This record gives sequence, C-alpha cells and structure tokens, in this order.
Amino acid sequence: MDTPSIFISYRRSDSASIAGRISDHLANAFGSDIFLDVESLYSGQDWVNTIEQRIRQSDAVIVIIGLQWLAALDSSGTPRLWNPIDPVRRELEFANHYQKLIIPVCINGAPIPSASQLPESLLFL
Repeated sequence: MDTPSIFISYRRSDSASIAGRISDHLANAFGSDIFLDVESLYSGQDWVNTIEQRIRQSDAVIVIIGLQWLAALDSSGTPRLWNPIDPVRRELEFANHYQKLIIPVCINGAPIPSASQLPESLLFL
C-alpha cells in the first residue's frame, strides 16, 4: 500500500500545537508524507506555489478548525477568512479546485462554520 500524502491546513494563532500533534500521529500511523508548513517549508521558499503544488499532490487535506479559526482578524479588523489572500482560505480554495478530499476537524468544541460565516468560495466546506 502506498503511503498517503496528507496536507494539514490550520491557523497558527488558533491550533499550531494541535496541528503538530495531529501531524505526528498521522506520520506514525500512515508514514511520513504529511505536509505541515512549519516543518515542510524552508526560509525564502515561494510558499504560495509550494502550498499549491503540495495540495495538488495530496490525497487529502485536513482542515483543523479551532475556536478562533473564524474569528481571526487582519490588520484592518476584517475576518481573515474573507481576505482573498488569507493563507488558510487559499489552501482550501486550492484543495477544492483540485477536487481533494477535505476533512474538517473541529477542535476544542469549535463548530463547523455555517454558510453565512464563509465567503462564497468556501461554501463547499
């Protein structure tokens, strides 16, 4: 059996430590082809192209949704998820574009977002 390639999407401010633990657990269970940005990117790398390429190569994208996943704000006070260049939004849009299996994982009692809380490009979630 081939080792599945799994991409983990998360907000650092919301769930970085849990993302690391999930990555470790998946690597132990399935093998080492787990993409977690802090472990898989290096300084100076074109992260947008690398992220898109890794999502395209992945079998599944796990989206870790914590209590602050929706509430994270950009410098203007706008929810980050509504900003078209938000990294988490872009990861999910890439995953949807490449028709990847997207697995939301809600942590710490966070609910799955409702349609009214998401930009149109993420309504598939």
